Amino acid sequence: MEGDHYLELRTDRPGERLWVHQASEAPGVAFMKVQNSDRRWEVVHDTFAVCLLQGPAPIRAKWQYRRRSLSLGAGEIQVMEPGEVHKTTDVSGRASFFVMQLEPALLNETARELGAHHGARFRGCQFDDPALRAQIERLDSSLQSPASRLELDCQLAQTMRRLLLGCAESAPGTRAEGPLHPGVRRARRRLDQSFSEDLSLEALAKEAGMAKFYFAHCFADAYGVSPSRYLVMRRVEVARRLLQCGRSIAEASAMTGFADQSHLTRTFRSFLGYTPGTWARAMRRRVLHSPPHSNRKR
Repeated sequence: MEGDHYLELRTDRPGERLWVHQASEAPGVAFMKVQNSDRRWEVVHDTFAVCLLQGPAPIRAKWQYRRRSLSLGAGEIQVMEPGEVHKTTDVSGRASFFVMQLEPALLNETARELGAHHGARFRGCQFDDPALRAQIERLDSSLQSPASRLELDCQLAQTMRRLLLGCAESAPGTRAEGPLHPGVRRARRRLDQSFSEDLSLEALAKEAGMAKFYFAHCFADAYGVSPSRYLVMRRVEVARRLLQCGRSIAEASAMTGFADQSHLTRTFRSFLGYTPGTWARAMRRRVLHSPPHSNRKR
């Protein structure tokens, strides 16, 4: 697996691979990835557990939970509550899956921040929710890549929000002051002014005077993107202007908070469709071929 966020553990099954990640950047959360497993899992968690069965596509797994027998297919999601035993009774092949474990205090606090007065309660234990599946995959990708702490926190916040909105007994609402909260505007100004810094979600939430994951939800509602994506967009725009003014790619990447030139190049191209080098060359040609100012008297 690419990246150095996950720690691989040796198991007793030939071909089975298992990675764990205890996120120091996100207290109260742990992650596990498993590939090529035909194990009959039998587990009890003291956390909320969310499991995405990633594949392969024809896979079917039978499992038991709360005295019920259920059947799970690729792309479907299990949601287990604290203290509940669940076990796999049969699996049609070697499966791959991703598990997120959330401390009850964290998920309950997030639910209350979003307006669910009684915390996190789920209307079922198995869901086929494309939006939640896509969000879990994005979180998994962030964990496998050198994502910033802000990016990881925002992906986690969006995953918990999507989980609660899509699967909770009664979906939480949005507090009326959320998107218009003056603290959200203060945090955006901080992003605009301090775009080259390694900002955390905690720092931005403190600037806003709001709880961390509720702030991430309100910011996305107000501006249409997460704080982490807004920060990257701001960095790309400033880098574009620096290159337009004649700065080198190395200078632009250093001045805008990118790790190096290749990081800037990948991000620049993903947003704009062309590389910083292409943009810089075009700007140089524009300067070289611009018509001289006329000295004729009018």
